[in-house]
Amino acid sequence: MALAHRVPAAVSRQNLAAALRRANVGARELLTNPEPEMPRLCFPPGQLQGLHGRHRIAAGLEVLSPAHRWWVVDVYSDDIGDDLKTSLIEEYSNEMPPSDGEIYRRIRQYANDGNLHGELRWKARLCSNSQTRLQSLFKNTRLRHAFDGVLGIPGHRNAMRISMLHRVMAVSCDEDFWFSLVDDDPASVAKIDQHTVETLQLMVPRSEAKVVRGLVTSGQIFTDFDEDERDAIWEKLRSFGALVPSLNSFFEDFKCFESWAHCLTRLFTLGKSTVRQTMDGLWTTCSDGGDMCPVQTSESAFDGRHVAVRHAPLSTDASRPKTQKSAGQGAERDRG
Repeated sequence: MALAHRVPAAVSRQNLAAALRRANVGARELLTNPEPEMPRLCFPPGQLQGLHGRHRIAAGLEVLSPAHRWWVVDVYSDDIGDDLKTSLIEEYSNEMPPSDGEIYRRIRQYANDGNLHGELRWKARLCSNSQTRLQSLFKNTRLRHAFDGVLGIPGHRNAMRISMLHRVMAVSCDEDFWFSLVDDDPASVAKIDQHTVETLQLMVPRSEAKVVRGLVTSGQIFTDFDEDERDAIWEKLRSFGALVPSLNSFFEDFKCFESWAHCLTRLFTLGKSTVRQTMDGLWTTCSDGGDMCPVQTSESAFDGRHVAVRHAPLSTDASRPKTQKSAGQGAERDRG
């Protein structure tokens, strides 16, 4: 029988023995009888400690007929220890295979708590290649903290792809958006669910204000927030003029981004620095002392743009070209 139809419970050896005597059942029958012939044991109130699944039983009492309200209970001794109890609770709460994001979060949680047993148990759910990629990520402090932050938001966890981590790190290109909506409050961040993220991702709130405002203020998204909190979130969202980012869109965009990064690395020696750090190191000021710099836009054309453009965040409209230079002028300045 699937775990979804079973409930784990702990009971003392003495109480279990008494229940077996009352039912005239031997202990071996609990292990050997097929499911249709499982014995029915009766325990006085308070003797069974449900480890997980009580919500299923409560729901079943409301919708199932009396003949179908019986559940298979997997009985464990109550002296099994806290680590094994935790393992059982997690095992029964994950009838469906956990996502990469959930596995990552559990590993990091146990590592931060100093619980080596729990950390290794969750790592064992990954194939050897994924374990190697995850270990490489943990050595990259900046990226590790970035993923820790993003995966602290429940709505992003299903989008995590451990199988792509080696590609993310290979291009040496190292998200504050969701945290900014709730003023970096950890308790509020934990209320941003998967439906909210999947609904908002790739929308542009400033351009789609009517739709986004309706979703937020009606409670269709950010459901776990009260009305005042949703109003405050909308005030922050309304001025955002870029695509709403998500971990899913990050991995999808990365497929293109990876190719662009490889093209850039052919232009200069990358070394141990990131692409941005290397390009910053190669930056020189305008040759004429002004605030306009030539930017090559094709094989033979250059535009003049303000230096300030390089400091503009990706979510804002970049300054438009101010002057058009000929190919000859651009080439001379570039050589100069």
